Amino acid sequence: MAEDQGKRRRPPYATIAQIEALFERMGRMGDPGTVDKGWVENYKLAPTQPQAIVALLRWLGVIDGSGKSVGIWDDLRIPATRQAKLEELVRTSYKEVFDLIDVSQATREDLEGTFIQAFKSGDTGRPVTCFIGLCKQAGIPMTADARSQKAGESSQPGGKKVKNAEKKEPKKASAASKQKRSEGAGQDGTQRQAVTISVNVEIPADWSEEQIRERFEAVRRATSDSTEE
Repeated sequence: MAEDQGKRRRPPYATIAQIEALFERMGRMGDPGTVDKGWVENYKLAPTQPQAIVALLRWLGVIDGSGKSVGIWDDLRIPATRQAKLEELVRTSYKEVFDLIDVSQATREDLEGTFIQAFKSGDTGRPVTCFIGLCKQAGIPMTADARSQKAGESSQPGGKKVKNAEKKEPKKASAASKQKRSEGAGQDGTQRQAVTISVNVEIPADWSEEQIRERFEAVRRATSDSTEE
């Protein structure tokens, strides 16, 4: 029987923005008497999903199954009583969750698993986001965030989170690479540039092989001396 009842209960899925808008506007609204989709649309509390606000107020017990106010509207309007009354409503309507887990220490993943246990939820994303938003409005301590895990963090067993590994420092250049970079540099650290010299050597057609070798040797010595200066 308890299991069947759990299957019938469907937690609301209002967004954080819708929840904030509802309680912000409540401070300027008298008890509407009856809340329905038309009322939500009229006040632009949830233009795309007005039924989400109706379901939220019904879930918390602010209105009954037919949409009629049960008389606690003003308790949620007055700043002095709002948080205490909302905490009472949240803890009562989500009793299964508070019975199964310590909400103040739970990660978002913990809450999603609890919603599956408590309500046989299929998609837990939006209902858990709604729950987190209500808890924060009610001042109920919790560490879970309405969004997914923060970028740069990863989960570990036990719900712990760890920062991604620190970036490794660049490796120092090896001696070989330093030597390679220093090749071609002069003693004063300036970079030497390669010089190419083209030489035209005239060889008479009647020269002997020995004469030709002597001419090339003379040219080689001459060019070598010029580059070393």
